[in-house]
Amino acid sequence: MIEFSQHALQQMEQRSISKDLVLQAIGNPKEKRMLDDYVIFHYIYNENGKDYLLRIFVNEHVNPNRIITVYRTSKIDKYYES
Repeated sequence: MIEFSQHALQQMEQRSISKDLVLQAIGNPKEKRMLDDYVIFHYIYNENGKDYLLRIFVNEHVNPNRIITVYRTSKIDKYYES
């Protein structure tokens, strides 16, 4: 089970990122990076003919796991290692 923080919901609304896309990305990430305080899920998708990297920061130290923030970038090579 996972929950969205208020901050994540606000950022998603401002950035026009749907809950469905975030949940799809968490369920099928292209890359998952473990850090001390959180996990970053990476998901590449195409929107209007342009590729984007969706980055989802999740605190897995709480139950249920909490999505901290979400954003997309076109600078895929800067963040995606695989």
